[in-house]
Amino acid sequence: MLARTYRQNGPLRREFYSKFNKDEKYFKGKLSELASNRIFRFFLPRSAVVMSNIVLPSGKNSVIEIDHIIISKTGIYIIEEKNWRGTYYCGPDSWYVMTGYNKFKPIKSPEKQHERHYRFFIKWMIKNGFGQYIDMVKPTLLLNRMEFYHSEYIKMNFYRFPFLLLFDIYDDYFTEKKRIPKEIIDKIAQKLAST
Repeated sequence: MLARTYRQNGPLRREFYSKFNKDEKYFKGKLSELASNRIFRFFLPRSAVVMSNIVLPSGKNSVIEIDHIIISKTGIYIIEEKNWRGTYYCGPDSWYVMTGYNKFKPIKSPEKQHERHYRFFIKWMIKNGFGQYIDMVKPTLLLNRMEFYHSEYIKMNFYRFPFLLLFDIYDDYFTEKKRIPKEIIDKIAQKLAST
């Protein structure tokens, strides 16, 4: 097994992290993301590439950070990971966290955040000559440790544990007809790493 990894070390990433205030909350989130990264790397086939904390341009003087990107023969999974505790209600337009018996407080929607990531990733793919593979980009939410009071309005694929996502990736090996050649997987990963 053991999927390959590429580490982004381009100027955009270095500039982004040089400005970032690394507080305790930041490190807790990164530790959970590191655990998911290791699960992906250990259980995906050698033909797959796993990348984490990828910084991409999102307009003039702004960037986005994608938590994980898995590039496999059957798809490109861009993953937004949240490690929030608590009970959540996902309505048609907003998300809420339960703060008491039948009391909810509005929060920022990770789905809307990730829809933005998806749009800019598609633009990046087209700009870098990989436009023929944009139909294989699969935006995915990894919502660890979250309990849902109501989740029927979540539109994109979401998983509660990294292993459940892995099952679907393996299932795609049997159901998806279109394939990404290994040399294209490597070119996409190399281009992301140098961004």
